[in-house]
Amino acid sequence: MSMKIKLKGLIHDHFFEKFGANIIWNEKENSVIAQKSGTTIYLKIGTKSATVNSASKVLEVPAQLVNEHTMVPVRFISEALGADVKWEPSSQTVVITNP
Repeated sequence: MSMKIKLKGLIHDHFFEKFGANIIWNEKENSVIAQKSGTTIYLKIGTKSATVNSASKVLEVPAQLVNEHTMVPVRFISEALGADVKWEPSSQTVVITNP
Protein backbone atom coordinates (compact mmCIF):
# COMPACT_ATOMS: atom_id res chain seq x y z
CA MET A 1 0.00 0.00 0.00
CA SER A 2 1.29 3.45 -0.87
CA MET A 3 -0.23 6.81 0.03
CA LYS A 4 0.59 10.44 -0.57
CA ILE A 5 -0.07 13.11 2.02
CA LYS A 6 0.29 16.83 1.31
CA LEU A 7 1.56 18.00 4.66
CA LYS A 8 4.55 17.98 6.89
CA GLY A 9 4.51 17.31 10.61
CA LEU A 10 1.36 15.99 12.25
CA ILE A 11 -1.54 13.84 11.08
CA HIS A 12 -4.79 12.66 12.67
CA ASP A 13 -4.55 9.53 14.84
CA HIS A 14 -6.91 7.66 12.47
CA PHE A 15 -3.79 7.31 10.34
CA PHE A 16 -2.85 4.38 12.61
CA GLU A 17 -5.85 2.51 11.25
CA LYS A 18 -4.54 2.81 7.68
CA PHE A 19 -1.68 0.60 8.86
CA GLY A 20 -4.00 -1.88 10.56
CA ALA A 21 -2.99 -0.75 14.05
CA ASN A 22 -5.33 -0.82 17.03
CA ILE A 23 -5.62 2.43 18.98
CA ILE A 24 -6.23 2.79 22.71
CA TRP A 25 -6.89 6.31 24.04
CA ASN A 26 -6.25 6.97 27.73
CA GLU A 27 -8.19 10.12 28.55
CA LYS A 28 -6.99 10.20 32.18
CA GLU A 29 -3.32 10.64 31.19
CA ASN A 30 -3.85 12.12 27.69
CA SER A 31 -1.98 9.35 25.92
CA VAL A 32 -2.45 7.02 23.00
CA ILE A 33 -1.19 3.48 22.46
CA ALA A 34 -1.06 1.94 18.99
CA GLN A 35 -0.48 -1.79 18.56
CA LYS A 36 0.24 -3.79 15.42
CA SER A 37 1.99 -7.11 14.81
CA GLY A 38 4.13 -7.08 17.95
CA THR A 39 4.85 -3.34 17.82
CA THR A 40 3.51 -1.12 20.60
CA ILE A 41 3.80 2.67 20.36
CA TYR A 42 3.07 4.92 23.33
CA LEU A 43 2.65 8.68 22.92
CA LYS A 44 1.66 11.22 25.56
CA ILE A 45 0.09 14.46 24.39
CA GLY A 46 2.43 17.46 24.62
CA THR A 47 5.69 15.56 25.14
CA LYS A 48 8.56 15.02 22.73
CA SER A 49 9.20 11.52 24.02
CA ALA A 50 7.58 8.28 22.88
CA THR A 51 8.09 4.58 23.46
CA VAL A 52 8.30 1.86 20.83
CA ASN A 53 8.39 -1.63 22.33
CA SER A 54 9.81 -0.25 25.60
CA ALA A 55 12.57 1.73 23.81
CA SER A 56 12.50 5.50 24.39
CA LYS A 57 12.43 7.73 21.31
CA VAL A 58 12.66 11.51 20.87
CA LEU A 59 10.11 13.14 18.57
CA GLU A 60 10.66 16.17 16.32
CA VAL A 61 7.23 17.45 17.37
CA PRO A 62 5.01 16.24 20.21
CA ALA A 63 1.61 14.61 19.75
CA GLN A 64 -1.09 17.27 20.16
CA LEU A 65 -4.82 17.64 20.70
CA VAL A 66 -6.44 19.78 18.01
CA ASN A 67 -10.21 20.27 18.18
CA GLU A 68 -10.50 17.17 20.37
CA HIS A 69 -8.55 15.05 17.86
CA THR A 70 -5.15 13.52 18.52
CA MET A 71 -2.54 14.63 16.01
CA VAL A 72 0.59 12.47 15.77
CA PRO A 73 4.00 12.88 14.02
CA VAL A 74 3.53 11.27 10.60
CA ARG A 75 7.16 10.20 9.95
CA PHE A 76 7.66 8.73 13.41
CA ILE A 77 4.40 6.73 13.35
CA SER A 78 4.93 5.49 9.80
CA GLU A 79 8.50 4.34 10.38
CA ALA A 80 7.68 2.81 13.78
CA LEU A 81 5.03 0.69 12.04
CA GLY A 82 7.51 -0.46 9.37
CA ALA A 83 6.65 1.87 6.48
CA ASP A 84 9.07 3.63 4.17
CA VAL A 85 8.73 7.43 4.22
CA LYS A 86 9.99 9.82 1.55
CA TRP A 87 9.60 13.59 1.29
CA GLU A 88 9.05 15.08 -2.19
CA PRO A 89 10.07 18.73 -1.78
CA SER A 90 8.85 19.88 -5.20
CA SER A 91 5.24 18.94 -4.43
CA GLN A 92 5.60 19.15 -0.63
CA THR A 93 4.20 15.64 -0.41
CA VAL A 94 5.00 12.82 1.97
CA VAL A 95 5.00 9.44 0.20
CA ILE A 96 4.44 6.53 2.57
CA THR A 97 4.81 2.93 1.41
CA ASN A 98 3.62 0.24 3.76
CA PRO A 99 4.90 -3.22 2.81
